Amino acid sequence: MQFTTASDVMQMQEKGRANSLRRLKELVSQNAKLAVAPEFVVEFGTPAEKILQVAKTLKSDAIILGLHRKTRIGAASHMPWATAYEAACDAWCSVLTVRN
Repeated sequence: MQFTTASDVMQMQEKGRANSLRRLKELVSQNAKLAVAPEFVVEFGTPAEKILQVAKTLKSDAIILGLHRKTRIGAASHMPWATAYEAACDAWCSVLTVRN
């Protein structure tokens, strides 16, 4: 039996953070002429709470959430629209949801 150490968890989180940051950056076209450069942030925690916490820390004017349907029945308790709803209800700024 192999045990997972705190160091293992930290390494997994950092690997996940790096992969997620790379994927987020790929979403923005290198040729896009944006008035404000996007700031990419990846955090771990309860999704709606963490989204609002980071948005407040960054003094965000808007929160944009991407939504997609879960294909597994077991994922029903983690429905993206539930996170979006919770974030929108508690947000002090505009929340835009985009479904793929």
